[in-house]
Amino acid sequence: DRVDNEQGVMKEVYFDRIRRCLIPNSTYKKDGGVCLMRNITRRSELSRTAITSASACNGGLMTFSFHVDAEDEISCYLYWNGQCTRFLPEDVAVVLPEIFSET
Repeated sequence: DRVDNEQGVMKEVYFDRIRRCLIPNSTYKKDGGVCLMRNITRRSELSRTAITSASACNGGLMTFSFHVDAEDEISCYLYWNGQCTRFLPEDVAVVLPEIFSET
């Protein structure tokens, strides 16, 4: 299931895969992470839906995605609350305290 071009793997594939599925639901192989049932409660629907990078999860899920293209070509992205941002070393002292502040 690779997406290659003449220069190697297309970089957009990293974003596509995590956007499609981060944590699969119990029936992921059968339904692709989409809840196909009708007339069910919201809670039941959520348990039957795959968690993706776009899932807010009320801020309860934080994901760091490392994109390694070569030994010296590594980038990191932070997914949190349904949003994504490029994560740089200085963000450990800048972004993380904002997320974990008690205010």
